[in-house]
Amino acid sequence: MRNFFSTDRLRLLQLRRERPHEWSALPPKARSVPQRDTEIPIRMRELLDRGAVAADDETDDTSQQSKIRAWARQVLARQQRAKTTSAFMLTTPDVVREPLLEVEAAPFDANAFLEKLFEPRRKLKPRVRARKPEPASSEVARRVEIVVVEGVDLPVRTAVAGSAAAKTSLFVEVSFQGQSFTTDVKAGPNPIWNQRAQLPLTAPNGDWSQRALMNMTADLSFNLFDRKQISTRDERDTNVRTLREEQSWLASFTIPFNTLYRNGEVKGVFPLVMPPILLGYAKDSRSTSRKLVPDAALKLFITIEPLLPPLKADTRERFTTKDATMQQEAVRWKAAIKKALPPTVAERDVTIFAPTSTGDKALVCRFVRPQPPPSPEMMPNDERRLLRFVSHIPFIDDAALGAHLDVWNTTQSFLELLAGDAEEHALLLCNFFLAKGKKAFVLLGTELPDGDTAYVITRESGNVRLWNAHSGKVYSQGDALSPLSACPLTSVGCVFNDSNVWANVQPTDKLTEMDWRIEDDNPKSWRPFFGARGVAPPKVLQSVQSETLDFTRITEEYRAELERDVEDRLQKEFEELRGHRPTDWNRSLANTLKKLLKRFEEDASGGQPLTEEQHAAQLDRVTATFHLVGYPIHAAMADASTLQPLIAKLRHTNLYKSESPKIQFALSAYVHPMVNNICSVWVYVAALHDVRAAASAP
Repeated sequence: MRNFFSTDRLRLLQLRRERPHEWSALPPKARSVPQRDTEIPIRMRELLDRGAVAADDETDDTSQQSKIRAWARQVLARQQRAKTTSAFMLTTPDVVREPLLEVEAAPFDANAFLEKLFEPRRKLKPRVRARKPEPASSEVARRVEIVVVEGVDLPVRTAVAGSAAAKTSLFVEVSFQGQSFTTDVKAGPNPIWNQRAQLPLTAPNGDWSQRALMNMTADLSFNLFDRKQISTRDERDTNVRTLREEQSWLASFTIPFNTLYRNGEVKGVFPLVMPPILLGYAKDSRSTSRKLVPDAALKLFITIEPLLPPLKADTRERFTTKDATMQQEAVRWKAAIKKALPPTVAERDVTIFAPTSTGDKALVCRFVRPQPPPSPEMMPNDERRLLRFVSHIPFIDDAALGAHLDVWNTTQSFLELLAGDAEEHALLLCNFFLAKGKKAFVLLGTELPDGDTAYVITRESGNVRLWNAHSGKVYSQGDALSPLSACPLTSVGCVFNDSNVWANVQPTDKLTEMDWRIEDDNPKSWRPFFGARGVAPPKVLQSVQSETLDFTRITEEYRAELERDVEDRLQKEFEELRGHRPTDWNRSLANTLKKLLKRFEEDASGGQPLTEEQHAAQLDRVTATFHLVGYPIHAAMADASTLQPLIAKLRHTNLYKSESPKIQFALSAYVHPMVNNICSVWVYVAALHDVRAAASAP
């Protein structure tokens, strides 16, 4: 007898309750659950399949994820324990239990009021009114509004120069909470869409609280495709030809929902995440860039309609008993800095004390100290290799851990957890640089689209470099490919090292116009916290970091086994995606692709660059008889028990949908080991269209 609890109808009822955002995507007349499994329509079957995949992903709890959750629980327990002990100074709300009616009087500017009162009203030039947020509740229908404006310097086909085949048919697919929107098809390297989409926003389990919204794991996903029309002949009747469409994936990027929630709206030009080389594609002949990245981008505007209430701090400002006087002086110093700044830049992030994992607060300077990197016997430890190693440690926002505070973790704990946010990445890279004798600072600011962030600054011979430790990118004044103007930083709040903190008091936020002389007695641009116009420095600053860090070598057996596992699982996934269609693997090309993957890693690590000519030369023998379409895929891996990021990228390529007479496929993987189980994983997947079979068609 069939178990009632395994019926598809009951699974649909559970899905409707647990994933209402997916259920609301159905047409209103098609949302009732049928009485029998045999009456379930196709669209509901698709929801069941997606729900099963999502459930598998949620229950895939790896050892690393368990370690992170256990650490987060310990931090929360320490925070609660610290609040109830003598670690924090008691204030009136801690003792008085009755509510205090406090009204904050807004400052009144008579001049501004009179100017606004007598301002001329011009009907042909209306004033833009600021949108007002509405309370967060299930009674207010909310939507995520996306405007895809245009593409910038996108790739074009390289079939034949100047021919019609070189024109692309580009469109953007936007996905959020199981819903998607597709733009119209436009041609050329700089297409203009100007299309607006509205995707319903649903809170998890109907909970519209600030904590639930910040913990939402849903991301706004953007994928760029090129639509092709493929003509094939019918093998049974040579006079019949079939015209079908294929969608070639070109690039993608994601915006976390909590970033949109923090800012209310996000707009600008966003760089696309693209493979270093796309077979069959290149930059337009009129493009000023030589490579596919970093110039290719999308111009977007994203907001929530109606607006959600602004994000408020879950906890009020409290001073710990340790360094209490300095914390109070820091509050007054930041208030004076904010008052002196122009209103347009007064909201800069200036952080003096940061919460630690033990529940108290520590001066940010105490997080900086020289810490030797891994020895050259373990891995090369030049600047670029160290940046690549740090950027491969998984990024996880503190909000995803459920912590009430933005906890700054130590570098040793960061390496043990193999997870952290921008501050942990920047601190580790800065400490590595200091140990190698470089003068380095940590920068705190905001960037697009992530919001609050942290960078590392180095300055040598007047040349300023900004190191993004969590993305692995470097921006320099003297670099034509990655200049300061290409950096996504929108504001710089402060910088600090192991001895002082400097607030940015310059009236501009443009990186190219800023004065970067931080330690050169430059108070008009950088106001020091410790000094004549600030606070008296303490006699001793004891660091919270350990003197040395623990590193473990990755054995060749582990690397080779992981490489085989990646190839086997991805090939199996690829075959399952193709369904009933046969998958013929070309093993000879796979060996060639593995050699190219090693060159990709060398190029990305700052070694010998891999040019398109060298890449094409390696594939000359294959391209003589096959038309290749393929992508190198890259992912950082800290836990071998999950391959979900690689599988998701493999699905996005849509390469498994390729069809042609005598089509073959090739898939190869290469794992580059670092230390502490951090690996750089490359996968090259390609489709081989037989030119001879296509030419034999009448």
